[in-house]
Amino acid sequence: MKVSVEPPHDPRTPEEWQNAVDAADALLKLDAARMYGLVRGGPEVDADRCWDLVHRAREEHGIEPSEDAIERFVAELVGEPRKPARLP
Repeated sequence: MKVSVEPPHDPRTPEEWQNAVDAADALLKLDAARMYGLVRGGPEVDADRCWDLVHRAREEHGIEPSEDAIERFVAELVGEPRKPARLP
């Protein structure tokens, strides 16, 4: 599943909702890191829209961000191939 730089508009299927919430979660984490001075640059983040997507996905569809959403997002931004998820 691809994590986009901008969460998709109007997700409908469970896969689209998962992609949207993963992108929103990763963008919120990137924005927080930027506010704390840990990161410079990167895409502009519409935090209100991201929070709305995260809350709607949770409340309306029971979908939570994937644990590796930020890692997949960063790998996509820098062009690295996706590594398999680690199992507990």
